[in-house]
Amino acid sequence: MRVAIKVNTGLNRFGFNISEIKNSALLIKKLNLSVNDIYTHLASSISSNQNDYSFTQTQYQSFLSFIKKISQYLDLKNVNTHFADSATILRSNKLSSAFDSVRTGMFILGLDPIYNINEKIVELDFSIQLKVLLLYKCSVKKDMFYSYDKKAKENINIGTISIGYCDGMRKSWIGQNIINSNFGKLKLLDVSMNTSIIEIPQEAYNVIEPLKDQFTIFSTQEDLLSLANFANTSIEDITCGFYSINNVIKYQ
Repeated sequence: MRVAIKVNTGLNRFGFNISEIKNSALLIKKLNLSVNDIYTHLASSISSNQNDYSFTQTQYQSFLSFIKKISQYLDLKNVNTHFADSATILRSNKLSSAFDSVRTGMFILGLDPIYNINEKIVELDFSIQLKVLLLYKCSVKKDMFYSYDKKAKENINIGTISIGYCDGMRKSWIGQNIINSNFGKLKLLDVSMNTSIIEIPQEAYNVIEPLKDQFTIFSTQEDLLSLANFANTSIEDITCGFYSINNVIKYQ
């Protein structure tokens, strides 16, 4: 069986630490597994803050150290090494020269995640759309909780959609009208791990059906740019953040 190793180089999301190399390598050999890839997730380097980029360089050195040490126990001749951060390869070719492959993200579509942050984004020659499913709807009375510690300031209708922060939604978008529907843009009320809560106007509430109706997070370049502006980041960062089997991204 082929497996991939993810290395924790400082973001502490998930992955092996350098202190776990020996035991991890011995377990892989004991189970007769074949390592196909080793990868890590570097800190985003789209920021112009030099401290941010210095941390990315520190992560990179930790990654090289991990590969060197684990190679004492495992044969890595046919192993691909990757890192997830498309902006880094634009900052410095030195970071990409030691790797067989890197994720280039939206750069291959003409979007430069560094230099386009405050510039007019080039127009794409195809449409891109993210659809999400309505999972549930209900009415909430004034002063009732509708999410965690959030109370309704008035009687409202809410809906739960099939996307959360682990899928790419940003909490900085809460309070913004970013959900596209046949009834105009709907307000995002809260974001949890796998779901988000939106406010639904009465005329839409009477018509839409859970597990049947869908909404879109973005469908135009303008939508993407608005989301990036709300999150104070780039379109590349926003688009690469969306990934879930719960959602449907269509490139046409």
